[in-house]
Amino acid sequence: MPTLPTIPKEFVRPLAIHGLAGRVVELPAPDTKHTTDILVIYGHHSSLERMYSTAEAINQFGSIIMPDLPGFGGMPSLADIGKRPSIDNLADYLADFVRQRFIHGKKFVIFGMSFGFVVATRMLQRHPELQKQVQFVISFVGFTHFKDFKVKARTYNLLKFTASTLSKRRLPARIIASTIVQRPFIASAYNLRAKTHPKMKGFSYDERKSLIDFEVILWQSNELFTYFATGHEMLTLDLTHTKIAVPVHHIAVEADQYFDNKVVKRHMEQVYAEYYPHEAQMENHAPTIIETAEVAKRIIPKTIGDLFS
Repeated sequence: MPTLPTIPKEFVRPLAIHGLAGRVVELPAPDTKHTTDILVIYGHHSSLERMYSTAEAINQFGSIIMPDLPGFGGMPSLADIGKRPSIDNLADYLADFVRQRFIHGKKFVIFGMSFGFVVATRMLQRHPELQKQVQFVISFVGFTHFKDFKVKARTYNLLKFTASTLSKRRLPARIIASTIVQRPFIASAYNLRAKTHPKMKGFSYDERKSLIDFEVILWQSNELFTYFATGHEMLTLDLTHTKIAVPVHHIAVEADQYFDNKVVKRHMEQVYAEYYPHEAQMENHAPTIIETAEVAKRIIPKTIGDLFS
């Protein structure tokens, strides 16, 4: 049965940038042959806990540095310090973290999960001086353009309208968070779609209860205003106008319910100096919980491991 992931305390450090307090997970290199520093950036509906087993799997290739993003995983929002929770501002925050963590031009690899890849890409575009420190970027189901999404026009327009409406001011999102984003509503929504929803399909009722427990944690630990503000930007995103002089290794999922992989490839080739495709053995975009590092290792293609050999 799925269990809620926890992170050993010895791997969690406090994080403070611009007066915002968060956390950073640091996993040491596994041996003297794999000492590459790997900066891991989690996705949109995520947290350090959700991403931890994946970070453990990647840890076989080098040391892991995985910071919180403002407004995600329980970290305060950029709105708390008077900044809009935009992709550009998150990219600037990440650039400040990189300057603090990778000093004296130290080189590293970026592993970006979906939206995390977007933030990392925008960071390299807005702060091109950091590109020379990046050996390569790994995209795990990442994207660079709103047309990468494969959704029906009606669904796209509804999502865009909703995100736009709820990202104009913070108060409506706070009201929704305190009233609707509660366990009974979340559980009902997932249970109603249990047979078809990618995150719940195939699990028993008891197993779904455990998965829903974690979904509730995710919805309540990620600030809704940040969620809608960045969500609207994702639905209007176009990063193809600024080239990045770094290679990208893109891990795609054949049965990805969100992205058209051919379109993703075309746009990434416009952004990055070199594009290399890889395929993960997964049934959908990303499960709610990957329970162990051993399970997570199965979705990391061998061709990615070869990059660190």
